[in-house]
Amino acid sequence: MMNGKKFLIVTSITLVFIIPIIIYTITGLLNNNVTNLEEYKMIPENERLLYKKIDYKNNKYLLVGFKGNNPTYTDNVILLEKNSKYYVLEKIINCDIDEETAYFKDGSFYIHCIGRKADIIKYELDNKNVKKSYIELNYKDVPNISQLHLFVNNIDDKYIYLFSYVKRDDSIDEGQRVKCSLDNKKCMYY
Repeated sequence: MMNGKKFLIVTSITLVFIIPIIIYTITGLLNNNVTNLEEYKMIPENERLLYKKIDYKNNKYLLVGFKGNNPTYTDNVILLEKNSKYYVLEKIINCDIDEETAYFKDGSFYIHCIGRKADIIKYELDNKNVKKSYIELNYKDVPNISQLHLFVNNIDDKYIYLFSYVKRDDSIDEGQRVKCSLDNKKCMYY
């Protein structure tokens, strides 16, 4: 009889300690465990540029720009919104972007930094994780487009479509619109 009482007491004490841990773990999983992410204090609307607000796979993502320490370029963040709070997923420093240079499709932001290298940066979103990669394109056959002023117009299964308001030579008709193969990375006018 004494062993039964000891067993009951040990079991009760163990449950008292284990149940809160289980509840905490489940709550963390349900909230997508954003506790390890940096919370972002949204700056006033007149000091920020909201480029995109995206609903994707039951999450809300924002791409926000603001004037940082470099007066020439803006800084940007990709944010995850949870429970009316914002969490930093990715910082994009010294990169001028706007609604036209940032394109969203199938869970990824495709961004070109205006005035910078001609590559397109791809940010794949997966809940609270971001995978960054570069799409390095071959502009050899499209010499009249300004690689510093590219806007991402569209993306399909085969091509990424780019546009520039700036041409190297305005006397030549071609130069504002190119499509680049996602397979071999070569660009051509269209």
